[in-house]
Amino acid sequence: MTRQDPPKTSFTNQVQRKQPRGVGHKGANHKKTFSPSKPSSLTFDTSDRKHDNLTAQQRAELVFGKVGSRKARREDAEKLTRVIAGVRVPPRPEEPENCCMSGCINCVWEMYKEDIDHWQEKRKQAHEALMKTPGATWPADFGTPPADRANDPEAKDEWDDVDVSIKVFLDTEKRLRKKKQAKKLQEMGGGAAQQQQATA
Repeated sequence: MTRQDPPKTSFTNQVQRKQPRGVGHKGANHKKTFSPSKPSSLTFDTSDRKHDNLTAQQRAELVFGKVGSRKARREDAEKLTRVIAGVRVPPRPEEPENCCMSGCINCVWEMYKEDIDHWQEKRKQAHEALMKTPGATWPADFGTPPADRANDPEAKDEWDDVDVSIKVFLDTEKRLRKKKQAKKLQEMGGGAAQQQQATA
């Protein structure tokens, strides 16, 4: 008894017609497969080393900006300080460019806030001294005189111009720092109480 192949149905014919043709054929249905030997488009070319000749500090400056000490910044500001009605007024502090957003103890934005407060206080003192001096006016080349908040309710604080995300970041950091300090004091207090109990 010879075995006979089942008759080809219309479904079998359709499947055969849909099978991919030979390689290189115009109608070939090839699936793209990942080849580990071929680099993908996300591969970085490490042969291009533009910054190899830079020092570690210079490379850090490319990322975080120039890192200047607070003393150096104060000295630079001192050179541009103006004496107005007997009050030494520093120039407006510049916003920092090198914040790493990692919660440093001495955050450059906190130092900037202190510098802004100091600058505003000196401007206010100079403005009040000018008001008491007949005929004296605010120097035209030293910015606008400080607004009187009592008479001008819409007077803006310089800190208001700072980005909201920076303000939120600083507020969060302050809260975390206070929390850590409170926890440390509590631990120190608990340790002292245990010592007293041990000595009693």
